Amino acid sequence: MLALRPPISPETRDTSLGAFGGASWDLLVVGAGITGLAVARGAALRGLRVAVVEANDLAFGTSSRSSRLIHGGLRYLKSFDFGLVREGVVERRRLLRTAPGLVRAERFIYLVYCEDPDALWQIRLGVGLYDLLSAGHRLGGSSRYNTSQLAELLPGIETSCLDGAVGYRDGATHDARLTTAIACAAIEAGAPIATRCQRLRADVPPPIRTAWGSHVSFPAERLPLDAFLALRSPDDGRQTFALPFGDYTVLGTTDEDDATPPARVRPQVADTDYLLTVANHAFPGARLTRRDVVGAWAGLRPLVAEIYGASTGALSRRHHVVRAGPGRWVLAGGKLTTHRRMAEDLLDELLRHERFPGRDLEPCVTRRKPLFEGDTRAGRELLRRLKAPDAVIERLIGLYGGRLEQLTLRLMEAPPVELTERIVLAEARLAVEAELALSLDDVLLRRLYPGPLDLVRCWELSRTVAKEVAEALGWNRSQMEEQIGDFRRGVEDELRSARGDIPITSAAAS
Repeated sequence: MLALRPPISPETRDTSLGAFGGASWDLLVVGAGITGLAVARGAALRGLRVAVVEANDLAFGTSSRSSRLIHGGLRYLKSFDFGLVREGVVERRRLLRTAPGLVRAERFIYLVYCEDPDALWQIRLGVGLYDLLSAGHRLGGSSRYNTSQLAELLPGIETSCLDGAVGYRDGATHDARLTTAIACAAIEAGAPIATRCQRLRADVPPPIRTAWGSHVSFPAERLPLDAFLALRSPDDGRQTFALPFGDYTVLGTTDEDDATPPARVRPQVADTDYLLTVANHAFPGARLTRRDVVGAWAGLRPLVAEIYGASTGALSRRHHVVRAGPGRWVLAGGKLTTHRRMAEDLLDELLRHERFPGRDLEPCVTRRKPLFEGDTRAGRELLRRLKAPDAVIERLIGLYGGRLEQLTLRLMEAPPVELTERIVLAEARLAVEAELALSLDDVLLRRLYPGPLDLVRCWELSRTVAKEVAEALGWNRSQMEEQIGDFRRGVEDELRSARGDIPITSAAAS
């Protein structure tokens, strides 16, 4: 996981930290992952004076290293965790309403083979129960597919041992962009955020077990999909996914116990081989190899160890609010989908025990308050005048929502180069000026598309983007070159860890 040293100018650092000077706070949030930022936003909207400090960047850890799914958790039904599933589908619907475009509904197909640990009738029963628990928050009913239908719908699918499939609806997002949007909303609500604050430490009283999850991605043309697929590993029966994200197809995720520090988590060759085996079992004609992999990432799931000796797959994804001592609170566990609910629960509990004299506190409003404020019409019209393809316009609206006009204003100021490059430069400038990006990996991996979906492309873009970032942050040439060198070495190391000794493509190396 890349963590570059940001050569920040004194002016930039003063701006980042200026809001903290001499101020008093009701609440200090340590950590700018999606949950900590949701706490900060919720607290500010309730009337608390709150600030956030982070040792690295927004979404530096798990919040930018997930499967990008917004779901209730169909597989949790097997452990009879109906409450968790219901919580997830309710939050899924809320996110679709408050962050449309950034969070979107997708079609999922659960493939069932004869050697799978669960029979087709069991999966049908589970999806039916999933529909039932989604009552009032459903995204559409389930469907059934026979072998001939699947062969037509999914060209190249292995049918020799295919019993059938069940279709259902769930959600997906861009995890790092969702986290960034919450950060911007928190700042707008009055909660300043300072990143790159070293030597931060937060005590975690609940027993936490971290589960390692890896993902790999490759160009969509190598395995084009029109739906998100739930697959079983032919080796151990674990559920994984094949996920279409724009120009890329993603395979993930693995699930292994691991206590590696977050900054040193990287996908491994064994993880890549495991995931490719799953995909090639379902699509043998694809013949995917490590050379097809252009992107990879791995993250740690912070699970509360409720059951001694249980596998990480058996541990609940429920969250826990713990009072660690006078004035100290810890929020542990949970998952991407339920970040808003986790923040609400913590604040409800905190306000029951802590006193804030003189504060006129409000009830929770994040259940309905849009994450993006503002209108997209002006930005959309400008992009159309610039001849941007509809797919690009919709992608940018999904990523920026009501802040699209801020992006298009910077697009107008960008050099008169080819449109795709102009958009990248405008996004890079916005990332630095309005989204707290302070280093090259902040911009390329956690603000811009494609990010970790295509590390090769990030390598190619690094010099172009670095020039824009250097101008915005006041770097000299030596600082810029150091950032480019560190970034490229980090990307090469990440890819080598995931796919072995396969060099960056000749196109990138030129």
